[in-house]
Amino acid sequence: KFSRGWTATKADLVITPSLHLSRVVESWGVDRQKLKVIYNGTSLSEINKKIKKVQSFTNFITVGRLAPWKNIDTIIDSMYSLKKNGLKFHLYIVGSGDLDRELQKKILELNLENYITLTGQKDPDELKDFYLKSDIYIQASGYEGLPHVLLEAMNYELLVISTAIGGSNEILEDGKNGLIIDLIDGKKPNSENLCEVILKTIDNKDLKNEKIRNATILLREKFDESKNFEQYLEVFQ
Repeated sequence: KFSRGWTATKADLVITPSLHLSRVVESWGVDRQKLKVIYNGTSLSEINKKIKKVQSFTNFITVGRLAPWKNIDTIIDSMYSLKKNGLKFHLYIVGSGDLDRELQKKILELNLENYITLTGQKDPDELKDFYLKSDIYIQASGYEGLPHVLLEAMNYELLVISTAIGGSNEILEDGKNGLIIDLIDGKKPNSENLCEVILKTIDNKDLKNEKIRNATILLREKFDESKNFEQYLEVFQ
């Protein structure tokens, strides 16, 4: 950490992919005037190419490392509550990590093996297929920088339900572009609260469509990968 901070303070310019990370770097002692934010963005080539199948159930997806701070167990608990509410659904957990066996055990204990699939790690083409058949993206993380998966999910016109931790709120914008779930003691969300937010969304199509429209506008204005790359070119000219 000392080496990283010392190196940053000697640089003429430090570029970060979010305001959140810019503040972190500033806390290392870097002059604010030497900081510049350029969002990584995502490719928008797939927008409006989604073919939505008519179905009587809801598909959820979450993508990322199966690590404690991702709070996947909370998402699973919320699915158990949804099942008790009679909702027809399926959750795809895409990713791998140390908690793989622990999460699989939890799924079996809650009798959710027909409702939840741990897919393991997927390459970009395989992940695309999961996005295309999903409706709602859920992120329950207790820590994030600026999660690219939220941008990917919005690009595939999924409604995003997420904690506003780290740089996530630079995407969510206080709930304008998705729905926010609060963290308890700054660590993890409450599964019942997540269940309530999901049910509210499913019962309110207008709300869901409004968030998706706003998210699409946000991507084009702020997170277009090709436009943001041009900002890097300008810096190095």
